Amino acid sequence: MEDPTNVDSHGAKMGLNTMQENLNRWNPIWEVNVYLEELSVIEAKEQELNNKK
Repeated sequence: MEDPTNVDSHGAKMGLNTMQENLNRWNPIWEVNVYLEELSVIEAKEQELNNKK
């Protein structure tokens, strides 16, 4: 996600639901600050998975 702090405003311009509305299907909570804190770990795991391919 290139711009997580503005994901809802970008989506609204395209007529999309908010991130939280989309996530409510699975009951997690979208907290951009938590995402940003965990982003380096997420990216490292993604890189590791890509290297295994």
